[in-house]
Amino acid sequence: THGSISSWVVWNMGTLMFILVGGMQRANSESKTKSLRLKASWKNKVANIKTKPLTSKCPFWITLDKSTNTFSLNENSYLAKKIFELSLIGFGDSKISRYLNEHGIKNPTGLVVGWTKGYINKILKYHAAYGALKTATIKDPIKNYFPAIITEDEFNLSHQMIQQRKIKGGGNKGRFNNIFTKLLKCSCGSKFIYMDRNTAQYLKCFSVENRTGCKAHTWLYRDFEQSFLKYCSEFDLGEIFNNDETVKQKEKLRESLRLLESKRLTLKVEYDLMVKRFAVVPDSILNDLIKLSEAKKEEMLQLDEKIREANALMLLHEQEVNSIKFSDNIRDYNQAIKGKTTQEIYTIREKLHYSISSIIDSITIHNNKYWQTGDYISTALVKGLHGRKYKTDSARENYLLTDSGQRFYDEFNRYYVIKFKNGQKRNVIPIQGYSKSSSQVKESERQRELLNIANIKKLEEQYGIEIDLDKLVNF
Repeated sequence: THGSISSWVVWNMGTLMFILVGGMQRANSESKTKSLRLKASWKNKVANIKTKPLTSKCPFWITLDKSTNTFSLNENSYLAKKIFELSLIGFGDSKISRYLNEHGIKNPTGLVVGWTKGYINKILKYHAAYGALKTATIKDPIKNYFPAIITEDEFNLSHQMIQQRKIKGGGNKGRFNNIFTKLLKCSCGSKFIYMDRNTAQYLKCFSVENRTGCKAHTWLYRDFEQSFLKYCSEFDLGEIFNNDETVKQKEKLRESLRLLESKRLTLKVEYDLMVKRFAVVPDSILNDLIKLSEAKKEEMLQLDEKIREANALMLLHEQEVNSIKFSDNIRDYNQAIKGKTTQEIYTIREKLHYSISSIIDSITIHNNKYWQTGDYISTALVKGLHGRKYKTDSARENYLLTDSGQRFYDEFNRYYVIKFKNGQKRNVIPIQGYSKSSSQVKESERQRELLNIANIKKLEEQYGIEIDLDKLVNF
């Protein structure tokens, strides 16, 4: 009996192994068939590229006639050529975008308002400018694919000049200049960018830089950073993050993450089933099936990005202890950098940046206050103007109408709004006068102390915000 059982087990094990090996061989064969079909399809498309375009996508200055499968230059070709001409005479990305915006030339794509540095940079990289096609899968450009607007030599010269400008402007290595990277934005909606002009470093609205409508003043970077550091060293971050709303947000985030992961799993199953069918479906429907699978894969990639973001937020909520470290970093920053080397200061500022980014979602700068005849002049501003020798009403009003006077007026009225990761906000009116001498700074701080409740109410009416004295810097 024992021998019979052993023979039965051996026979069934052999059968099982035969089935497993056969299944593996079949799966391997199907995978090879699928791979060969995809490669053959791609080679066929590339081989027929002269008679049938690889894709209908093309730059804004080129149009595809689908009836004849031919490309031609459209009415925007002069504009693309102008961009390359400006590059060849030494204009950088920023300067080209400013030139186009200042001359009222609209972006033909309609995707963005005005021209941006990033979009100009993208255009200057298009091999289509000299008529070639180059994609992520086509490493060697296919020449004479598009109609050209410049020669290949001009294209290469433009790139050489761009690289030379990068090398020439690369002298700021070893300094972590802007600890608010990717956090600052203007009240107009554009981002606030860090500018270094050697003689001064300041923050400037991107819309102002590109001449697309905003008129916000610049803000000396040193003034803004010191204002922020002073404010953040004087409030309790634990008070902001430890509340019932945070608990609700955590649970909502967990539920959202569960739903995303569930949907991702479902899509993965559907995608795998489609791919398995590549080797067995008729050629007549293979292309349609491949397109459907690619669309499904794109959905999965988008979900992956959302899942990563949700996990990052979850990690942030679970690390509330960072708020205490952040407060300590702010309080001890000035003491910490004393006597340190450039590299040590870089490391300290880098840590400070990540601490700030871990709890702050954005900082919106309201820096566009312009004085007009008849506008209210606060007591603090009167004192400040008196210190500049403008002692009569007429003298003050005439000065405030000048460019210098408008900037001085804005220094007394500008503010920014800090939005934390948990949705709470804090309005900050900074101390005016950081860029002045020590005696002037003390005088400015003394002037701030003269603000009373009546002046605060005036500010509330002017800005349309509620100002909590307990949360502002000490005037």
